[in-house]
Amino acid sequence: MTPPETSSDIPRMDGDFVARHGVRAGASLRAFDEIVRTIAYAGTEPVLESIVPLVREFLEGDQALAYRLEYRDGELDVDFGHCAGGGPMDHLMREARAFVRGARGALTAYRLPSPAPSERNTIFNSAEKAARERYLSSPFVQEFFPKLGFRGQEQIRVLICDGPRLLTWLGAFRSQGFGEREAERLKMLIEPLAKRLALEEKLGRLTLRGAALDVAMEALGAPAFILDKRGAVVHANEAGRALPPEERVEIVERARTGRLPAEFSLLSISAEGIPPHALLVQRRGLSTEQRLASFAKRWVLTPRQVQVVGRIVEGRSNKEIAAALGIQEKTVEIHTTNTFRKVGVGCRSELVAAFWSA
Repeated sequence: MTPPETSSDIPRMDGDFVARHGVRAGASLRAFDEIVRTIAYAGTEPVLESIVPLVREFLEGDQALAYRLEYRDGELDVDFGHCAGGGPMDHLMREARAFVRGARGALTAYRLPSPAPSERNTIFNSAEKAARERYLSSPFVQEFFPKLGFRGQEQIRVLICDGPRLLTWLGAFRSQGFGEREAERLKMLIEPLAKRLALEEKLGRLTLRGAALDVAMEALGAPAFILDKRGAVVHANEAGRALPPEERVEIVERARTGRLPAEFSLLSISAEGIPPHALLVQRRGLSTEQRLASFAKRWVLTPRQVQVVGRIVEGRSNKEIAAALGIQEKTVEIHTTNTFRKVGVGCRSELVAAFWSA
């Protein structure tokens, strides 16, 4: 993410600037520079918690707050909250959630779940006569903010939105009213922070989709691969990774050249903003070898126990297994007993049933 243009317009914090504009102006400009750089360079981690203390300094407030209310299953809840100068955050969140869940009717001076167009990305200053009545009538201001220690204080805030979507309530409090200077400073944060928070939400959705894809691919119970446009494997589920390397390479190569075995399907995947991919999946059940690899991983079997289970499934006796593996028959019995214990079965037939039903 490139830094907002405003950061490049900030003059150097040298003695000449302070001499011209004063120490307090220099400190405020330094605070703004730090906020913008935090927004621009904070990687993919959420930035709100780290910038709320900076916002308090930048707006010269006694406290600063960022939070969001959302409806979940038809009930209003607090999605997140960050506060500077208001006590331990875990206590504040408990208070907020209890208040929101127990409240009735409209809680805020803005519309939920989506603020009205005139409320989005617009500075609200309680010191302004036109906003005063709406500010004082809000249950949040009358009943909840005093629980945070904000009693009779003035407020300046903005509802940072991405279209109709509320990203965060962000504001500051102090005993004296906020003026045009603080309003102008808060305006400077709207665009870079809106872009940043929208990016964080998009990254969060991508992470969720990726996790859902992993779950879905594992639920197939059969080898599955995601191939890029060149035919290279970019992701495989557990059953796919359990295939012998030479078999996996052969299947992928045949998919690339259009000579897939009948039991495999190649499905196109298209999504906005990414090149075409494909899902390669086996439609029939797992082979015995694939089942054995999955079964071993599930029950944490040792390599020797895997060899024994494979031959039990084939119907071999302990004597035949001992001869095939070059070990004593008594050793086969020990491996078999330990496998029974791990899988939670009491005999060979139950082990075979568990193997094929897994």
